Amino acid sequence: MKTCIAFLVLLVCGSAQAATLTVCPSGCDYANPQAAVDAAKSGDIIEVSGGVFCLPNIIYKGITLKGGIMVAPCTPETLEKTRQEYAQSTASNPSDQAGRLLYSYDFSGSSTSETGASNVEKNGRMHITVPISNYMSYHGPNAQLFVKDFVAQIEATQEGGPNDNAYGLLLRYVDNDNFYRFSISGNGKYRIDKSVNDEYKEIVPWTPSNAIHKGRASNLIKVECKGKKFAFYVNGVKLRDSTDSSFSSGQVLVFANALSLAGVHISFDNLKVWAA
Repeated sequence: MKTCIAFLVLLVCGSAQAATLTVCPSGCDYANPQAAVDAAKSGDIIEVSGGVFCLPNIIYKGITLKGGIMVAPCTPETLEKTRQEYAQSTASNPSDQAGRLLYSYDFSGSSTSETGASNVEKNGRMHITVPISNYMSYHGPNAQLFVKDFVAQIEATQEGGPNDNAYGLLLRYVDNDNFYRFSISGNGKYRIDKSVNDEYKEIVPWTPSNAIHKGRASNLIKVECKGKKFAFYVNGVKLRDSTDSSFSSGQVLVFANALSLAGVHISFDNLKVWAA
């Protein structure tokens, strides 16, 4: 079963006569986000605060939904677990948003496929297999979860295929043509680049690092993004600092990329995102 915990900022264009609907446990316009989404009109803004809620069924209505901690699937067990995690992060950061859990995603129960790749959940992990060369496949939460300043972390394992590969995180993903990309490879190298209007621009070229576990091994990948400043880590070792201002916010996704050789197979688990 997929569990998605989200600090949600769904950014969509609104009208000039937008109304603001509030959601909180008591004293607001609505007691849960779904009721507010159902009542909202195009251009309205829904502000969620004061607790952990079920992630609403979001159908495009031209609305902006922001704030709050939300979870899907919404069961008593997942709600209680999320409330405990949120309480712990809030207690350790009582006056500062930094360090609070924004969302986590364990990929279980999630399965998609596309031309040239297969993204399948197996044994609680997301497995991305790319059977053709020079092809990238990516995956992430089903909801459109935009974050601005954050720390993202993912557990990634090369299950098989050639070491001439690339896998890791897409950062501030706006759409298919605009995002940052932090890649590591089975041959012990890393790269940082970005796609701007479907044109790739290299920020840091492929660079070897002893911190990266080579071949069929697991790596813990982490990125800190705050404003135009970035810090990139693998297995607890900082590899590089960087600055870039092309994208201010977006989604966090995982990806696997076959380069010169086909057959890349990477699995992912425990995507976590905290406020920075």
